Amino acid sequence: MTGREYLNQIRDTDLNIKCKEREVLRLQQDIMYLQALDYSKDIVSGGQPITFEDKIANIDALSNELMREWSGYLRERERARFLINAISSAKQKAVLIDRYINCYTWEKVAELIGCSVQNIHNLHKRAIRNFEVIFKKVDSI
Repeated sequence: MTGREYLNQIRDTDLNIKCKEREVLRLQQDIMYLQALDYSKDIVSGGQPITFEDKIANIDALSNELMREWSGYLRERERARFLINAISSAKQKAVLIDRYINCYTWEKVAELIGCSVQNIHNLHKRAIRNFEVIFKKVDSI
């Protein structure tokens, strides 16, 4: 795995966790808004009805999975931050942290650092080259 792939993996994990958090929230909202069954309507056969207990079990399973992912994500994010901090250039550090740790868009990173998006891309290329050197040293240990 390259350093760039490692940083992208951290960014992707962050996005995946946020998606699962939204899913847990949606399931919790579903439970809060369960409507009473209307037994006067025709019963449609086929399929398994989802019960209140099923929804609770789904939330519990997804929450447990989310906690495991959070634990691994936090470890890797702190490792990445440690490796990024070994770069000597403050601007290069800021680009990598804002892009991969804070998950900002290129436009937001440019705004925060005070550069154009084109300059951010150039700075990012140099930062990635420096990160690759550090990542390879640590990864080979």
